[in-house]
Parts: sequence; C-alpha cells; structure tokens
Amino acid sequence: MDDLRRLRDPLSLEEVGRRMKYHPNILSRRLTPKELPSQKFVHSYVTACGAAPEPWNERWRELARSTAKQQTAEPRGTDEKPETTAPR
Repeated sequence: MDDLRRLRDPLSLEEVGRRMKYHPNILSRRLTPKELPSQKFVHSYVTACGAAPEPWNERWRELARSTAKQQTAEPRGTDEKPETTAPR
C-alpha cells in the first residue's frame, strides 16, 4: 500500500478521487486496508495517478496468490468447534 500512496505524488488525494469519482475519505480507507483492495480499484487508482496499470495488476495478482496461500496455511481459529460424530 505504501507504494500506491507514493505513486500519487505530487497529486492530492482529492485530485485522484476526482479522477476516479471516489470521495477522498473512501480512497484513504482503501489505501490503509485490513484486506487487499480489489483489482479493479487498484487498476483505476494507478490509471488516475497517470501510471501504466499492467505492472500493478501483476503485483496485485501476486499479492492475492500470497494472501490466499497464507489463509490456507493458518490453523483454524479457536472459536471454531472441531467436527464430531454422533454416537450410534
């Protein structure tokens, strides 16, 4: 996300938001996410900043794959009950 924030320099968040038709507050939240923003958002943001979107689309795909692998590798949460079979 830091790279995306740096990409807009020297544009203001308001200018990028105007180009994307997003309110600056929404842009700010999307750039500090708890989860990966959509590929469509990243593509639109990069384009609004005047950069070529394809390298960023590839970076997004790599991050998405990495995130998916991490999620499948994490142990089950403690709030989940283990499966049990009913007695016969």
